[in-house]
Amino acid sequence: MSHVAFQPKGQQFEYQADYVVVGSGPGGATMANALARGGASVCLVEAGPWRDPEHYPHSTFGALRDLFDDYGNGLTRGRAFWPVVQASAVGGASTINSAICVRTPADVFDEWTTDHGLDGDLLRDTLWAHQDTLEQELSVTEVPPASRGLFNRLAKQGADALGGGRLAGDQRYRYRRELRNAGWAG
Repeated sequence: MSHVAFQPKGQQFEYQADYVVVGSGPGGATMANALARGGASVCLVEAGPWRDPEHYPHSTFGALRDLFDDYGNGLTRGRAFWPVVQASAVGGASTINSAICVRTPADVFDEWTTDHGLDGDLLRDTLWAHQDTLEQELSVTEVPPASRGLFNRLAKQGADALGGGRLAGDQRYRYRRELRNAGWAG
């Protein structure tokens, strides 16, 4: 394994690999890990820098400036506007989202069956088996209620009041091995 730090614009860099994975966030890191475990050589490319813990910003403004894409102003629109939280740092969004892990909700597979004619039961069973493995490898545990934060509590309250949806009864989970319950989840 090798590491090459930031390269200035215009500087040439060559590396031979079977696969190039763009983005070191939860999705990219998971894919790079699976490919490498399968024996492939992998080049994992990240736009943002590596940061040692002591070099993380200590204020909201510093985090928005140094870690978030577009100062955290990305939005998506569905039934409501919802922020798209992306980071530019090694670790991607996992560096700014309290290491939250979200299992694919059951009703998504129902939608895939109804709307797209896919075998939702097979997809659910297969994907959840992979998610079980990832959750075990990442030491994922439930976020303690006291650490969930006001916004998560309000989102769940609203979903429960509306009679369901994906947040009703939902709990938040996160990578736990090194956290020491120092942070809060949203």
